[in-house]
Amino acid sequence: MNERHTRLRRLGAGLLLGAALSTAAWAMPPHHGGDFHGGPGADLFHLERMAEKLDLSDAQRQQLEALHDRQRDLARPHVRALVKARKAMRAATRGESFDEGAVRAIASEQSTAMVELAVLRERARFEMRQILTPEQRARMRRHHHGRDGGGEE
Repeated sequence: MNERHTRLRRLGAGLLLGAALSTAAWAMPPHHGGDFHGGPGADLFHLERMAEKLDLSDAQRQQLEALHDRQRDLARPHVRALVKARKAMRAATRGESFDEGAVRAIASEQSTAMVELAVLRERARFEMRQILTPEQRARMRRHHHGRDGGGEE
């Protein structure tokens, strides 16, 4: 993997990590982590900080908020599946015997949900980049490059 591709992946992992985590956490019921990092408002705070750093227009802010809302709605069933699988895994491994088939089935459900969340996250990253101007993408690259040594595009 070349350095450019590695940098792209590193920024891609960090770019919407906060939004992805807060989206996933927001989609979860409160007693399962729904108040992670300040609850549903934390993700909007992240968007507001990003809007200030990138000098987003009102139209761009609205587009990013709409993107975030769509992501949250699309992520919710997959996050719920992860919560359900986590409970099932606990139940399956706390008994008197170990059922490898059950554990494998639950792990497969978890894996499927995680794959779907990863696809949603990457699609959102792509869509977010389409909303930003080339200057804003460059500013974001510089910001992330200074923070974690990564870059994008």
